[in-house]
Amino acid sequence: MNHLKRQINNALNQIIAPYHGETPFHLYLKNTFQKNKNWGSKDRRNYRNICYTYWRNYTYLTQLNNENLEDALLQILENPNSECLVHPYKSLKEHISPEINFSLLNVWFLNNPPVYFLLNPKFKTDFMDFKMPFDGTIELEKDGDYSSLIADGKGIIQDISSTLSILEIVPSISDKTIWDCCAGAGGKSLALKMLGKPKSILGSDIRESILVNYAMRFQNLKIEKPKTIKIDLNNTTEISKIEPVDFILADMPCSGSGTWRRTPENLAFFDPSGLAKISHNQFQYLDNIATKVKKGGNIYYLTCSIFENENENVINTFIQKNKNFSVVFQQYFGGPEKNADFIFGALLRRES
Repeated sequence: MNHLKRQINNALNQIIAPYHGETPFHLYLKNTFQKNKNWGSKDRRNYRNICYTYWRNYTYLTQLNNENLEDALLQILENPNSECLVHPYKSLKEHISPEINFSLLNVWFLNNPPVYFLLNPKFKTDFMDFKMPFDGTIELEKDGDYSSLIADGKGIIQDISSTLSILEIVPSISDKTIWDCCAGAGGKSLALKMLGKPKSILGSDIRESILVNYAMRFQNLKIEKPKTIKIDLNNTTEISKIEPVDFILADMPCSGSGTWRRTPENLAFFDPSGLAKISHNQFQYLDNIATKVKKGGNIYYLTCSIFENENENVINTFIQKNKNFSVVFQQYFGGPEKNADFIFGALLRRES
């Protein structure tokens, strides 16, 4: 057995087989490496490549008999294809928005994107020699260590699809009060502050620890920290505490299907029967927060999903129920043409 095939055998049996999707695979892999300190840096790099090649080709490889699996994975590693042998989203095609070019997803899924870095405007002139997909965002090597750039407050790592979705609404937020109701790590709020001129931002999330990290990211960039509040968007009593705002940014929890090329293990463990619950929650959150946007104001509904149920269908259901709202636009940002993740954005306007 040659060395690569032996490592494939180890990866399949010692790393992949015990993994059941409970934690993100990159964290699981890091923990596995810590338990196997005899694996050198080259071994770890090889195991990482084997595992992610397996996940990206999961749809094809799981159709094979176990006795053919190692040979098939070896062949893919030695002769990488420009697209998956079986379309990775094949079993989910009926759920994917008709606005998505399904055929392009195959190549997109295998194409590991570069790192995109949204610059802190204070330091933009320091990076004029870097490749810029558009003004204010630079493209970096995939496997570099950019912790010092982040620590020095030079900017944030953010896929260009997210930045494009924010650029689209920058004219709508000038001197406006904003509620970022699913603040998460704060990437969208930071982009709003760096690219636009909002009057104020309130960040909320259901997790207190997330809000602490959210505030620290603003502090690190030496940008004025927004106010934060812990809120469960299922709890209308808690939502009632929010003062009405001009603009609500609603970056909803979702399947993440538009980013799965970065986390391909999620495709392997995704159960489409759960889509109904996800979309129900998204609609409920959207319906609950709608009372807190002023007349003439906007809600910006965002997901990183390519599933129609989480995107167009939620918006249609919301508009049917809430006749005082209309759709200004809805579209997908990023995708294969821009070598980026997918972001769905729908700008909704409350009538005056």
